[in-house]
Amino acid sequence: MIINISYFLLSILLTIFVLQKVINFAHKNSIFDNPDKRKQKKMKMIRIGGISFVFAYLFTILILIYYEFHNNMVYFDKDLMKIIFLGSIGYFIIGLSDDLFNVSSNKRLFFQTILALLVWKIGFRIYPPELGILSFLSSSEIILKLTSLFITCFWILSVVNSINWLDGLDGLAAGCAIIFLFTLFLINLTNYNYQLNLLIVPFVGCLAAFLKYNFYPSKVLMGDGGSYFIGFNMSILSIISPIPMNGNLVLDKIDFRSLFVAIIIFAIPLFDMLKVIIYRIYKRNSPFLPDRNHLHHQILNLGLSETQAVIFIYFFSVLFGQLALKLYPRLSIN
Repeated sequence: MIINISYFLLSILLTIFVLQKVINFAHKNSIFDNPDKRKQKKMKMIRIGGISFVFAYLFTILILIYYEFHNNMVYFDKDLMKIIFLGSIGYFIIGLSDDLFNVSSNKRLFFQTILALLVWKIGFRIYPPELGILSFLSSSEIILKLTSLFITCFWILSVVNSINWLDGLDGLAAGCAIIFLFTLFLINLTNYNYQLNLLIVPFVGCLAAFLKYNFYPSKVLMGDGGSYFIGFNMSILSIISPIPMNGNLVLDKIDFRSLFVAIIIFAIPLFDMLKVIIYRIYKRNSPFLPDRNHLHHQILNLGLSETQAVIFIYFFSVLFGQLALKLYPRLSIN
């Protein structure tokens, strides 16, 4: 508990410190998100604020790893750390490139997919359910691996982009991410996965510190770099948290049932993404064509203020988190 509190406070202080540096740098170099008719903001905003919690979180984890090594303790699985650092930095760079240079959605999706393939190659692999109707998937080792590759990559890309699309109102993505992480924290307590909570607690601290500057009226935006970073880490932590470790973390053959828990937790961003994609295809537009048909836009159209809309979505995120906590014990994931 003392370790959790210490690193929680450290992550908050680091995020605030780095964010002040980022704000000064952005002003000196005019790095702003220009408003348009699609966006809620009607003024220029600093769009690279995510650098603050990305740096603070990864630096805090490095300190934890150093403490682990120095004291001959075992906190983290080495393969998990490789995945977290490779994926986090990789997706952050993809998003930051868009923040700085406006990279096309097709190019971003291409590099996102390549990175997801690398994560699978390293050893993060979700396998299909062992159901009679799907038994043909396990009839061949090649088919089974290809199915796992598709499921894993599809999951990572879905969460990364759904969190990115959720970031449409002040404090919405950061606040919802805190709720998602707290739900995973409680699941880990149920599983006695205390080591995973050492990854979650400083993440919450980073986002809580950032939210202070990002809630309405925001002073800074997290940008695609920040939202991709959150989305990738969520896609990993949400899958491994429901699995009781019992001293061992098996990343290369993850039970499909973990997905059910994660989907419930991320119900709002995933549903919003699916709804928007279907609508765009129905209108014969590109699935990645920006518009104002997201859930938060539709709530605003009902007459709610921006703050009320954000709190409304927070509320339902908490409800889905509670639902996940209630349904999780019935899945008996081993």
